[in-house]
Amino acid sequence: MGGSSDDDVGYSIITDNLGNVYTVGRFSGSVEMTDGKHVQVSRHRKANFVKKFI
Repeated sequence: MGGSSDDDVGYSIITDNLGNVYTVGRFSGSVEMTDGKHVQVSRHRKANFVKKFI
């Protein structure tokens, strides 16, 4: 996911019946995830994420 450390882990990639793609994983350090409207920045030591791509 582009976290600022080497501790990024992807656990799963799935799709739903509408063709949306979801990823689940963990990162540490800071990372920026955006959906084109909202920007999320986390600076936690370790954080989990669920990301939906449409």
